[in-house]
Amino acid sequence: MTEPFVGQQAPQPPRRNPGLTDAELNAVSYFAIGVGSEGSIGGRDVSNKLSFAGNISNGRMDPVGNSGLSIGTLQTDLGQHPEVARTLVGAYQDWARANHPNWVLNATQQTQTTNDLSRNGETIVAQSGRSLDPTVKSHLDEFLKSEDGIRYVHNNDTTQANKLMRDVYTPLRETALYQNATADDQVKLAAIVGKAYNQSEVWGGRILDRVENGTYRSVADVSNGVGGLIRANGDYMETGRNDAVQGTGVLNALRNSNPQNPLHDTWQNVLAASPLTDPTRLNQDAARPNLPHEYATVKDLFLQKGEAPAFIQALNRGTTSMHGQQTNNGRGFVDDGLYAAGNDLVVWDRNGAGHALTNGTWSDVNRGNLGRTQNADGTVDLTVNRGGTQVPLLHADPRALPSRAEAPGETQTQTAAAQVSPQAGSTAATPAGATSANSPASQPNTDASSVPPTIELQARAIEKWSPEQQKVFESVKDKVQGLGVPEEHAQQIAAHSVAEFTKRKDKNPDERVDHVHAANVNGEVVVRTAYMKYGDKEPVFTNDARLKDSPPFEQSAAQIAQSNRPPEAKSAAEQNIANHQQNQDINQVREANPVRTAEDQIMARVQSSMPAISR
Repeated sequence: MTEPFVGQQAPQPPRRNPGLTDAELNAVSYFAIGVGSEGSIGGRDVSNKLSFAGNISNGRMDPVGNSGLSIGTLQTDLGQHPEVARTLVGAYQDWARANHPNWVLNATQQTQTTNDLSRNGETIVAQSGRSLDPTVKSHLDEFLKSEDGIRYVHNNDTTQANKLMRDVYTPLRETALYQNATADDQVKLAAIVGKAYNQSEVWGGRILDRVENGTYRSVADVSNGVGGLIRANGDYMETGRNDAVQGTGVLNALRNSNPQNPLHDTWQNVLAASPLTDPTRLNQDAARPNLPHEYATVKDLFLQKGEAPAFIQALNRGTTSMHGQQTNNGRGFVDDGLYAAGNDLVVWDRNGAGHALTNGTWSDVNRGNLGRTQNADGTVDLTVNRGGTQVPLLHADPRALPSRAEAPGETQTQTAAAQVSPQAGSTAATPAGATSANSPASQPNTDASSVPPTIELQARAIEKWSPEQQKVFESVKDKVQGLGVPEEHAQQIAAHSVAEFTKRKDKNPDERVDHVHAANVNGEVVVRTAYMKYGDKEPVFTNDARLKDSPPFEQSAAQIAQSNRPPEAKSAAEQNIANHQQNQDINQVREANPVRTAEDQIMARVQSSMPAISR
């Protein structure tokens, strides 16, 4: 099958890069592919429970493809690995005998449970979607989150990571593409190929073969190669690749962090101890007494992979980062957070567990004990309840100027793009016990050319967009990041795409975006947004945006804000123009022959197969 959008780039001059260390490649497996993609859903760690790629409704299982039940940070599919199902039940039995004797399975139950766990998707469908016994499942989940269960799962993850090192990274290291790549691109190559292999050894092996034989000559080629598997394997291959690539943004930000950044030593300690170290024994490393805090903080960054790079960049410069998000998970509101000010930081995950590094000292914090005060001047104070008293923890001022130089390899463009990837409906989190003051009506009058925009300002701009605009923004950003494009550039073209869509919607309020496709066309990143009206063979409209033509995020955001003003706020001339354009038939302004350039011909060939927005 011909794979679309293979970027045609000139061969790079031969040079051998010393490459990533084994510890860094294990970090790609465990953190970027594992924590950031396989072992989390919506920012929540799901590695220590039975997971299922599909839906379970009224006791009936409906699998995605041939997927069965799975466990772990690297999500071992028990249907594809029945030997793991057998050892899982055996480990459970040992734990139950010592801790819950009345939960021990008899011989018949043990055989039945092992068989049920070993089913793949086809077998589950053949058995009419019969679920695992609910009592047995709840007992297994209790085991998996116990210390014995955590150790069992981690040992299995280690086996999986060693397989990736042996079967993927070792041959990848010998390829010209890997050896001629920058270290940042080596991380991306390892993540894209490793993720594909972890999902399907057959398809991942084909991607690796094409790297080895020289068919793929750039990161974009490899990324597009995974995109070519979508029609054979479904969208999960693409979304998996996108998640893994987003995880590499965190890993590379840590790798390239400023030595003065407190996370620099944190990352080095995690690498020295090994990303595959047993999480139940982190407190036994005498050489690294803070490893329990450091390892958990790094893991939390990958759970919040969309926001973490900007957080790390703020710590590179000694400035401020304020991310707090609330998400309705169906059982109430939960939130996570990343706060930084100078050399101090506070992070917490969606289970409420957190860690703080303040005045050079690590401490545990719990979201339930945190207080957050939004002050009238735009600053934020975090406090923690200790002994019944709210003690100051961190003061964040979004106007704070950098206190140190950029990190090595960090460009001014990267540092200026300290941006959040907000979700529709997300708000600044106010943990339990917090008080809140009204936000200032206007921000301080700062010189935009000399002071990088803060996360808070960018987030506020996006929060004012309509849910539809936010959805287009997120969809475009995710597609572009899937090509290996840095997040700040992905956000730039995403905001530009929203601005262009908003212009069209001003002309025709019924217009919408329901398809998004990103491609590397002759070395240039192009995004096509389209409205494929149901029943029509041709799109109602398409719009192509190019990264090289996209203005800075702030400029597009200003255009969107202008368009979003209510009609009564617009001048009479503006309103007359809008009314005139709205009455035009959009089909009359289409070009008679839209397919003219080679780029248009490539785009046209896949118009009918463009993946729909799915959020």
